[in-house]
Amino acid sequence: MYVCGPVYDAAHIGNAHSAIVYDALFRLLKFYYGKVTYVRNITYIDDKIINATTEKNSSIETAEQEVKVQFSGR
Repeated sequence: MYVCGPVYDAAHIGNAHSAIVYDALFRLLKFYYGKVTYVRNITYIDDKIINATTEKNSSIETAEQEVKVQFSGR
């Protein structure tokens, strides 16, 4: 199961909704089928992140790292 993660800015309720729904689906599939591979990415290259990093005078790499920390706590 491959799921797109947060995009380019601070985590918000939409991110939580996605995480909860796909976590529930993962658990259901695992219950019925045993083994499920669950992969989540962090989407970070598109016009929105390019514009956001330009406005913040930042880099895509910095924005990506900030989102990773906010979303995963790591």
